[in-house]
Parts: sequence; structure tokens; C-alpha cells
Amino acid sequence: GVPVVLAVHNPIDSPDTYNVVMDGVSNTVPPYLFGCPELLLRELEDHRYRQQKPDDLTSAFVEFCEKLPNLKCILAGHLHKYSESKLISGVPQYVAGAGYNGEANLYTFI
Repeated sequence: GVPVVLAVHNPIDSPDTYNVVMDGVSNTVPPYLFGCPELLLRELEDHRYRQQKPDDLTSAFVEFCEKLPNLKCILAGHLHKYSESKLISGVPQYVAGAGYNGEANLYTFI
């Protein structure tokens, strides 16, 4: 019953996150999102498709996160640019920018 903040390396897929990641990028570039729908990965080269395609465990984890009532937010990285999005459930997800670009994020939990 305590509040949960989930910290993951790759962001969890959501319509908002996918659109931010893929804005201006060819759909032959992998989105590197956790649980990205297979339909959105079909244009990738075979090895990238197999790398990105969610398996049963991945899908179960994303579903678990969507239903977790005490999940307050997700903190992620990997994409090398800052973004804010929401899961389908409305849980906010914050993706940190790249340190090599002088970006840093400060989060305050109250």
C-alpha cells in the first residue's frame, strides 16, 4: 500500500512515449521501449525486431505496471533526450536527458 516510484533503464511503451521517441525518426530505427507493440516493430531489421519484440514476461510486467494502484511515477533513461509521457493508466513517466549534453533531472518527492 505504500507509494511506488519505478526506476527502469528503458522507458515503458505508451502512445505518448512512442510518439516522442519516433518524432522525426524513420520507423526502421528501433524505439528502445519496453513492451512496444509488435505491430510498431515490423519495419525493423530482423535482429532489431527480435531484440525489441516483447515476450510473455515483458508483456506481463507492463500489464502489472498498468494495474498497480500505488505506482506514482516511472523514472527512465536510455533515450538520450528528456520527455514526459503517461502510461495508458495515466501514470506519469519521466525520461532523463543525456548527461553528455549537459542535461540533468532533479526530482522531489513529497
